[in-house]
Amino acid sequence: MHRMIIKTGVILLAVIAMMCVWPLKLISREVENKSKAAIYYDSSPITDRNPYRQDFVPAQEYLESISIQLNRDTTMSLENEGVLTMTLFNENKEVCASTSEPVKNITNKDYYAFVLNTRVSRSETYYYTITVSDCEGTGPTIRYGNTNEIGLNENTVISFDSTEYPQFSTVCIYHYKTDLTIWDILTYYSFVLFLALLLICEGPRDMLYYREKFQ
Repeated sequence: MHRMIIKTGVILLAVIAMMCVWPLKLISREVENKSKAAIYYDSSPITDRNPYRQDFVPAQEYLESISIQLNRDTTMSLENEGVLTMTLFNENKEVCASTSEPVKNITNKDYYAFVLNTRVSRSETYYYTITVSDCEGTGPTIRYGNTNEIGLNENTVISFDSTEYPQFSTVCIYHYKTDLTIWDILTYYSFVLFLALLLICEGPRDMLYYREKFQ
């Protein structure tokens, strides 16, 4: 009776674990699209009056975050370097997500991930703007490069200084979440079934053995 209860519990846990993978889809796959090594340039200083804009078409349907490289050389000696805000818009100019961070908290010339966590459409063009407010100086700059060298298929055109630059692309990383493939699901299922069979076949026997041994 005791072994039957354990077996039933293991089977129920295995079924729940498999349902979390599919059809509930509580487990997703991480996808990262990153700029390739290239010759980089710095935009003009970014402020709330001179925003930086990148148009792009998402490669997946859930955008977790966008990482950018910010050059703070012009602000690091300032007492107040300002607050950087990234805002994501759809093609209807509606705000999809927005996040802000004090510039002083962002590592100079390294990638910083701005968390967006929003669903997007792969058939729609989006754009994000980057602004810096409350900066005592001229503001930091954003790194970009030639579109062909950067290698991000998502990016289309950047804009700053009220000018579009279709030949250039932001140095960035797109972090996505996407559904598991059929092979991912089968791999998870196989692992869960293996553990369940291991517990059903070996676990109760070992538990009974050690209980009798030390009684």
